[in-house]
Amino acid sequence: MSSITPRWEWRTFGSDFGDIEARLRASSSGRRDSSEIYVVSDDPSINTKIREQTLDLKVLQQIDSHGLELWLPVLKASFPLQPESLRTAFAAWQLTPPRLDGHAWTVPAFLTDVVGRQRSLTSIGVTKARFGSVIDGCLVEIADLTFDGTPIRTIAVEMADPEAVWHTVHALGLSAFDNVNYVKALQRFLTVHTR
Repeated sequence: MSSITPRWEWRTFGSDFGDIEARLRASSSGRRDSSEIYVVSDDPSINTKIREQTLDLKVLQQIDSHGLELWLPVLKASFPLQPESLRTAFAAWQLTPPRLDGHAWTVPAFLTDVVGRQRSLTSIGVTKARFGSVIDGCLVEIADLTFDGTPIRTIAVEMADPEAVWHTVHALGLSAFDNVNYVKALQRFLTVHTR
């Protein structure tokens, strides 16, 4: 995985971002829709999601003086999920893996037999309508989301250069908002919506 470049990220969640939102939608290159499943652990530094039959796992590496977060992809594995990929995921979650008898897991089997049997893991369905653009070299995105059917909105700025990310966040007038990653937002959602 040495060829993968980690990216610095800034993100916030809310219901209305006013003029900032209008500007980002106007500069968007178009809308992209997706349905995903996030696997939320107790650790906010591990971001795990399933999208398009792929398990995608990132680990938080560093937080800079502006609160920007550096995330490193550590796993991108297609379903059916092989035992070695499951071992990688459990190592990131710092959990003991279940008995691995050599078979592969489909998404339903993974959610039921793996995630469903771990008290520290919870799956949440997330839909996304994303509007992305490039501003000052940074990927900037506003998205209309649902967390298990509950609507929420997010804005994100990402790039390999943290100074460029912070410059763009500040230039867009977003620096007054808290930087909240997906895992923290989903953990807060679970706290309010007890399942």
